Amino acid sequence: MPTRVALVVHPTRAVEGALGTLVPWADERGVELVQLPVEGDEGRSVAPAGSLEPGDLVVALGGDGTVLSALRAAAPCGAPVLGIACGSLGALSAVKADGLAGALDRVWAGDWTPRSLPALAIDDGSGRHVWAANDFVVVRRGAGQMFAELSIDDELYARVAGDGLIVATALGSSAYSMAAGGPVLAAGTPAF
Repeated sequence: MPTRVALVVHPTRAVEGALGTLVPWADERGVELVQLPVEGDEGRSVAPAGSLEPGDLVVALGGDGTVLSALRAAAPCGAPVLGIACGSLGALSAVKADGLAGALDRVWAGDWTPRSLPALAIDDGSGRHVWAANDFVVVRRGAGQMFAELSIDDELYARVAGDGLIVATALGSSAYSMAAGGPVLAAGTPAF
C-alpha cells in the first residue's frame, strides 16, 4: 500500500483522462500526490512538486519515454513504477489509461507482481558510472576511431573499434526492432 503517489508526466501528451481517475482515487484514500522533477517536464505541473520518499509508488503518465524517466527517478529508492500508456502502444506501460482505476486498486490491495528490468552499467573511464534500461550509444569525437571494452558480469566479452557503438538490452533491441516493423524479444530473454 503506497503512502504517496509520485507522478512523472509526459510534457505534452494528453493525460487529463488519467488524472481524472487518479486524483479522485488518491483523495478517497487520503494518498498524497506529488510530481517528481525530471528532465524535460519543466513547463508542465499537474501536482505539487516533491521528491521521492520511501514507500512511494511512482506513476508514469505518458509513453515509454516517460516510463524510462520514471524508472530513472525511482531507482535511488527502489520505488515501484506503474506505467500508464496515454496514447500509443506503450511497450513499457503496465496498463492503458482506461485501466488505471483497476490497476491502482490492485496496487492498493497488494495484488501485483513486481517485474525487474535488466540494465546496462556504463563506466566512461573517468570514474563516472551510469546505467541504461534500453541502450547506450558511444560516438567518436574528432578524427580516428573510438575504442571500447565490453564486459558482462565483470568478464571481458569483446574489444571493439570504430566510429561508434550501440549496446542495447533485450528491451531496447525490441524497441528498435518494433519501430522498424520487426520482431520483439520475449521479456526475460538473456540477451543484449
